[in-house]
Amino acid sequence: MPHPVYSYREFLGEEFPFRIRVRSHNEYNRVVHAHEHFQLTYVKMGCCVHHIRDKQAVLVKGDFFSVPPYLEHILLPMEGMEFEAVDIDFMPSIINESMQDLSHLEHFFDFAYIQPLVSVDDQLLPKLNISSGNQQAIEALLESMKREAVEQQHGYRLAIKADLLKLLVIAGREFSNYRAGARQRQSIGTHRNAFYEALSHVAEHYTENHRLEDIAARAFMSVSHFSNVFKLVTGTSFIDYLNDIRIAKGMELLNNSGAGIGEIGFMVGFNNLGHFNRMFRKKTGMSPSQYRKHVREKN
Repeated sequence: MPHPVYSYREFLGEEFPFRIRVRSHNEYNRVVHAHEHFQLTYVKMGCCVHHIRDKQAVLVKGDFFSVPPYLEHILLPMEGMEFEAVDIDFMPSIINESMQDLSHLEHFFDFAYIQPLVSVDDQLLPKLNISSGNQQAIEALLESMKREAVEQQHGYRLAIKADLLKLLVIAGREFSNYRAGARQRQSIGTHRNAFYEALSHVAEHYTENHRLEDIAARAFMSVSHFSNVFKLVTGTSFIDYLNDIRIAKGMELLNNSGAGIGEIGFMVGFNNLGHFNRMFRKKTGMSPSQYRKHVREKN
C-alpha cells in the first residue's frame, strides 16, 4: 500500500507556505509519509528515532536534519523516552532567490539535498549534531520564528525569511565540519558531482530528446527528488531549462546564419515547427521570423 504524500496546501497555505511547530512523544505523525514541501527538524529535548527509507537513526538533543520533498520518513518516540522536536515546514518559493544562492554553497547543498540520500557502509547519514554554541543560536532562531508566526506583526514574513536563511547557513557550516571522514566526503562528493554532471549533460546535448527519468538516473536520484533539486538550483523546471537553452541557440542561429526557420528549429532540438514557434514566442514575445527581421533592421 503506497504511503501518503502530503500536499503543501493542506498544511502551509498558498500565500506564505511556512509553518513551525513542536512535536513530542505525545504528539507525532504515526504513519510513514512524504510531503511536497521541504522540512527541517531540530531535536530540542530527549531522544527519538528517525526512520528514512530502510534505515534509521537515534536522535538526541542538538540533532538537526533535513527531509527533502517526496522522501518517505517517520519520526517515532523510543519506548519510555520523552522528546521534543521542532519542525520547520516550508516551500522554497518563500525565499526562492536566496535558496538558489544557498544551493551553490557546497556544504549547504550537501546537507539539504545530498546527505539524506547517501549511505556509507550501509549506514545512513541522516542527521547532524549541532555544536553546543550553535545549539543556542539555532534555538534562539527557532523561538524568534515561532514568535513572529504567532504575532504576525508588520514585516513578520521578512523576519521569518531572515531567520530561516540564517538557520540554513549555520547548518551548512556545521555540516562542513561534520563530514570529516574521507569515505563520507567521497560518497557525498560523488552524488553531488553526479547531479551537476547531469546538468552539464543536458546543456551539452540540448538537441537530444531527453527523458527526465534518464537524467535523474544520471544524478543518482529519483525523478521527484531530482525535479525538486533541479528547480531549486536552476530556478526553473527541467523542461523550461532545456527549452531556454534551445531558444538561446536558436536566437544565435537566426542572428548569424541564413538557414530557414524550420531548419533552425530542427537544429536546436525541436522536431515540430509549430512547437518551435510557440516556445520561441513564449520566451521572447515574438515569432522567430519577427525576431530575425527585428535583428536585421537593427543592424
